[in-house]
Amino acid sequence: MLATFFLSLLVARYAFPDSLTALGLHGLTAMFSSTAYIGLPVILMTFGDTGLVPGIIGAVITGAVFLPLGILLAEIDKGRAENKGRSPLAP
Repeated sequence: MLATFFLSLLVARYAFPDSLTALGLHGLTAMFSSTAYIGLPVILMTFGDTGLVPGIIGAVITGAVFLPLGILLAEIDKGRAENKGRSPLAP
């Protein structure tokens, strides 16, 4: 999850070089759905009940670590934008 998040940030850095909000959103969208929405059913079908606990732990880590990280990046960008007088989503 961490590798996917930061790889997405790196790739998005070329498209949105000045927007931490856009970078954080790209990182979240790259790893979030593969963890909870798609990941848990695939883990359950592949490994059965034995794989469900690690999958749920991954979903909890997503909500407890990566979602706040994305919000933190957006808030940092919002503060920078207010100091420069621009919109946080403007490149």
